[in-house]
Amino acid sequence: MKKDAWWKHVDTLIYGLSCLLIGGLLVMLVLQLTGHFTLTDDLRFPCGFRLATGLFCPGCGGSHALTAMLSGRIFDSILAHPFVPYLTACALIDVILGTSARIRHRSVPKFRPVYAYIGIALIFGQWIIKNILLLLG
Repeated sequence: MKKDAWWKHVDTLIYGLSCLLIGGLLVMLVLQLTGHFTLTDDLRFPCGFRLATGLFCPGCGGSHALTAMLSGRIFDSILAHPFVPYLTACALIDVILGTSARIRHRSVPKFRPVYAYIGIALIFGQWIIKNILLLLG
């Protein structure tokens, strides 16, 4: 196997992960709508970073964002942690385009690193803003 050969499979790997993510979210949504599982903010885990430093970690707000998103409160989800709805939207688009390509016997859409950079910027941007607001008051 060549040194760069694993990159040929990145698009398929990302498509598979997108399918898993969207599938998992759909299962959670169906369970919530049928009353078998209720999403609440009580499902959040204590943040070790916050306990140790008193500051928010880069992932703080993710559980609340997921809960809000699956409850249909998209704006609250964006405010809690913008990466969660961003990742969901990217995965949904990837699943739609990838499935369409497979049905038409074409290759899965190519991964664009800019989407990962936007996600990283969202994670660290919200982390910095939340901590500035926390320190200001």
